[in-house]
Amino acid sequence: MGKITLTFIALVSCCLLVSCRQETVEVVNPTHTLPAAEIGKPMATHEKPGAAIRLKHDYDGQTEVGETESIQLSFYEAYPHGELQIGLKADPGLSIEPQTAVQTFAMDNEGPHTVALTAIAEAAGKYYITIYASAVDPLGRAQDRVFALALKVASSAKASKIQAPSSSESTVENLIYLPSTETSVK
Repeated sequence: MGKITLTFIALVSCCLLVSCRQETVEVVNPTHTLPAAEIGKPMATHEKPGAAIRLKHDYDGQTEVGETESIQLSFYEAYPHGELQIGLKADPGLSIEPQTAVQTFAMDNEGPHTVALTAIAEAAGKYYITIYASAVDPLGRAQDRVFALALKVASSAKASKIQAPSSSESTVENLIYLPSTETSVK
């Protein structure tokens, strides 16, 4: 029994020594953070796997057919060095500028990396702009993240139907009353 115990302890000790490797650990630059306006805002406790890149945009969610919509995309990251590569792709029927060219930013710069784009839709509908973001370290290793921005495009006639009813129109007449019975279970 004593030999088995000693053998077990020796085996565990060897495993622990082998698992302890000496590597240099890279410390992320603590001064490379989000802007002061972003500090203190609630953040998600769970992030999807992939690159640690956040996206913010100024799209208001309302676009009409043929209207040129200007959208600014802001990318936030906390990497101390490397490159941030951004690629854009639009659904058929939606034209965007810049089209598919990949834009590259140095990640050692503080603050957001911004991409200004314009979008024009040929017909009413829901379109998506797919945004491919890739964080590439100096050794060429990449971590990717994909975002999608939905553009809801309405025709001008449809947009006028969405407006509130005029004061001469009675909203009570548009209501439909349905009979109902309430029951309770004890």
